Amino acid sequence: LASTDTDHAAKTELLDIFTKSKAISLWSSYASSSAQRSFQEAKQAINNLNQALAVVAEEKLDYDADIPIDILDLSVDLFFSPNMDI
Repeated sequence: LASTDTDHAAKTELLDIFTKSKAISLWSSYASSSAQRSFQEAKQAINNLNQALAVVAEEKLDYDADIPIDILDLSVDLFFSPNMDI
């Protein structure tokens, strides 16, 4: 949104340069204010994201899992070949 608003403000400013219309001047001023607001909101969103990522980066992630050893199952499958898996 900030990019779109900034692009729109730049176009209305350019139009304002080449006209003497007070309506265009008001429109240009409004577009510039809107672009500034959008830019500040985007900046705040980026700061919030950076803070959230910093919190996640500090958390200890635990990947331990209790995986049983499958030797008994493998031995039965290899040596006895039952009709079903144990």
